Amino acid sequence: ITINDYIEDEEGNKKYLYHEIIFELYDADGVQINLTEEQKRTPGEYEAIVKLSPFTYTIQVTVEDTVAPVAEGIDVLCKYGETRKVEDFVKNIQDTTDVTLAFEEEPNFQIGGLQEVTVVMTDEGGNKSRVIATLYVSNLLSEITIEAGSAVPDARDFLDDIPGFENTVIS
Repeated sequence: ITINDYIEDEEGNKKYLYHEIIFELYDADGVQINLTEEQKRTPGEYEAIVKLSPFTYTIQVTVEDTVAPVAEGIDVLCKYGETRKVEDFVKNIQDTTDVTLAFEEEPNFQIGGLQEVTVVMTDEGGNKSRVIATLYVSNLLSEITIEAGSAVPDARDFLDDIPGFENTVIS
């Protein structure tokens, strides 16, 4: 039985076999099953003892995860030379199991401007999905120092001369 298996009732509502049939059936009055909530959510094979008075059965339960994680990408702004973690590019991760994140290709924080960033999400069942985000590396300086009594700084004085902004036009 996989997490995706389901039947529909008379009203068209989906009843998932993984949860609704197997575990709720065995959790009914007079029936006991010794699987923990953690085991019900974690892919693997488990030996379970089902007690249906007056009988006791030992069964093998295989929990599979066949649904890839989903999430939303986050657009990130950073200054030249700063870096961001892969977690900074993703929010609202939804999956039954734990999800690991990795850049499909490491962003280049040493080049100014826009970059598309792809984050690969992998859950405990080995299911993978991708989410797209945008990285903007800014050349705006966080501070400048001027001599007292000197002329008012030009707009260009607030910009760092970094790769990716060689032909910046200030209007």
